[in-house]
Amino acid sequence: MDPAAGVLPVSVIMPAYQRAALLPRAIASVRAQRTVQPAEIVVVDDGSSDRTADVAADLGARVVRHPSNRGIAAARNSGVETATQPWLALLDSDDEWLTHHLATVWALRDGHVLAAASALRWAPNTRRSQIQGPPGSEPLLLRSPAPLVFPGNFLPASAVLVRRDVVREVGGFRTPDAVEDFDMWLRVLERGTGIITPDVTVVYYVHDSQASGDAARMQARHILVADRCRGRPWWSPALVERWQATAEWSNVRSAIRHGRPREAARHASWIAARPRRIAAVAQGSLLRARLKRRTRQALRTGVRPGMAEPPAGLRMGARR
Repeated sequence: MDPAAGVLPVSVIMPAYQRAALLPRAIASVRAQRTVQPAEIVVVDDGSSDRTADVAADLGARVVRHPSNRGIAAARNSGVETATQPWLALLDSDDEWLTHHLATVWALRDGHVLAAASALRWAPNTRRSQIQGPPGSEPLLLRSPAPLVFPGNFLPASAVLVRRDVVREVGGFRTPDAVEDFDMWLRVLERGTGIITPDVTVVYYVHDSQASGDAARMQARHILVADRCRGRPWWSPALVERWQATAEWSNVRSAIRHGRPREAARHASWIAARPRRIAAVAQGSLLRARLKRRTRQALRTGVRPGMAEPPAGLRMGARR
């Protein structure tokens, strides 16, 4: 910890299951924050059989222990209830913050219920790495949950700072299977505005054991969670249909890559049935292309896992 760093009224919530080997990296990335530090780190050991809880305690975190594995939503809720601070900063135990993360999101928070930065989704094959965040070059104001339904959820969980009282008011994290974060952000943004910067401040590690790796299940759950909001002032069937069109286009591309032409044709015919779906695919493709350009820029400038400092003067979302 930088001895000159100010302490913020922030509790870091870190759920962990069988993560004794990875916790030191995640906690070290919190301790390495420059200029500001959180008031506490709360690690929730979700029924691990390894030394997860002991490692967390040895590294100075407050530890909550579940006697059995209850899942990430329950683990985060235990962290929320244990936290003593008015703001919560989420960090998954297999991710890491860059040294400017907390200062970046803290500076954005005024007047909002949620503030977030962008993340580099890091894959062992760097060609699969991609930035998760807004496609533009300026911070994006979220006046409603609608943009998270379409174009999609661009709020990386490990990059979010959120008000604890609002998380509790909306009932905490629920368990819609692999999209707990999306479900939470929709409900939080019904209580106030949010903001997300294109600045990259988090490294999100992509690996095979993640639930988010099951594309079909993720797509189905995204639609299920969005449909739960039916009847809300910001919700519309067209919003869900547009997102589903972009998901079907991803299915077309996947089917072609895997040599399944009939499956690709089936997905493509659904898209072609309505002009609105075709327009949504075009918009989604444009946004993905912009994020790919930003990703290439980030990788060229040296953003990598374990990076001690962001490149001097670099704003990842800025035009160059």
